[in-house]
Amino acid sequence: MRSAAEAAGKVQSPSSAIENFVFDGDTVFLGCFGHAIPFALVFELVRAQVRGLTVCKTGADIALDVLVAAGLVDHVIVGWFGNPGLGTSPVVARAL
Repeated sequence: MRSAAEAAGKVQSPSSAIENFVFDGDTVFLGCFGHAIPFALVFELVRAQVRGLTVCKTGADIALDVLVAAGLVDHVIVGWFGNPGLGTSPVVARAL
């Protein structure tokens, strides 16, 4: 495994980045709204079954739903929770 200093400035695939830098119990920030949600990283977290995550997001969205439904999330830190037009996601509501 490479250290963060060795990997700085290097481009990696989502699978390599998750394998090398995200571990059970870690805190991860998944930024962006709307069209820029990092689904490749979300789906790689699910494939890798990285558990016990604290997920930080600018807002609760479909990416959070996927991670919660997969049973990977222990804690959530968000700037906005729910959708103004739809309310709270059923996936997240069941997990509360």
